[in-house]
Amino acid sequence: MDMPDNFATDSHPASLFGRRPIVVRFVESLKLPYIDGLEHVLKERKLGLWDRLVSLTPKATLRRLFTDVKPDTLHHLIDRQKVEQ
Repeated sequence: MDMPDNFATDSHPASLFGRRPIVVRFVESLKLPYIDGLEHVLKERKLGLWDRLVSLTPKATLRRLFTDVKPDTLHHLIDRQKVEQ
């Protein structure tokens, strides 16, 4: 999915990797909450190498991709899609 050149805004600031965000998908079995600032949960649960990433990019943070839809609504849509398959 290509992002426009002006994608960096207050809600999606430019990063060291350019103006495009990096999209990360976690495996469903981790049962992670759909929240901004998820890195705190990763650190608490000792999942992944978040500290190493932050040492390379100190302002790195995890933000939800879909912010216009409430997390409960998104989970409902995902569950409905699973049933239909």
